[in-house]
Amino acid sequence: APASHDNPTPQSWGPPTSYATKSDKIVCIMVGLPARGKSYISRRLAHYVSFFYGAPAKVFNVGDYRRKIARTTSMADFFDG
Repeated sequence: APASHDNPTPQSWGPPTSYATKSDKIVCIMVGLPARGKSYISRRLAHYVSFFYGAPAKVFNVGDYRRKIARTTSMADFFDG
């Protein structure tokens, strides 16, 4: 088998010239039991997408949003639609 240094015309792989989802929004939803790594995987995935593809990525935690809203209302009122 030829070694990789035997390649007479090595190719340099740069970023793609276009993205199929440049104007689309992609949502990835993580659901599962507490303390199972959902936030960790979400942050790593966002970092991967922005580092390798240069696409903006954000992580939203619904629990943080709920706790922020719950400070202004009673906990029972939060679930009343």
